[in-house]
Amino acid sequence: MDDDIKECVIKLERAKKLVFGLSDEQKRWGVDIQLMEKNGESITANCLIAAGMIAYAGPFTSIYRQRLEASWNASLEELELIHSPNCTMREFMGVAVVVQGWNICGLPKDDTSTENGIIIEKSKRFTLMIDPQNQANRFIKNWGKERPEGIEVIKNSDPNIMRVIEKAIQFG
Repeated sequence: MDDDIKECVIKLERAKKLVFGLSDEQKRWGVDIQLMEKNGESITANCLIAAGMIAYAGPFTSIYRQRLEASWNASLEELELIHSPNCTMREFMGVAVVVQGWNICGLPKDDTSTENGIIIEKSKRFTLMIDPQNQANRFIKNWGKERPEGIEVIKNSDPNIMRVIEKAIQFG
């Protein structure tokens, strides 16, 4: 009988802890739901800015990119579309863990490089890279090694260039 009472007391204590823990979760989930609802209203306009940056901003300097985003944010204000204030492609499309992986592969940590990484990751076409310091070259080689489809690096002087190109075309 004493064992049953002790077991019941232990279960009661555990139940109290569980209920208390879940009440904190309810508050946190309530805040998360409100944030998601607020972000859900602005997602369309934020996507518009991100898509514009991915499609058009690649070849431009960081200053011009900032002006483009500011101009598009102002246009959204004029059109009275709900959007995040001063929305940027980096904030909307950048995933911290992914960006950190890019940094490990050699991508510099500045905003322009992060934007370039997002453009490379999300665009369907090959992107133009002006790379005087060979940072993009190193990054693409390291990044390509980690991708499931891989990457083939060859030079024009390589005697096997045709075979490598044929395999790349044949196997994707």
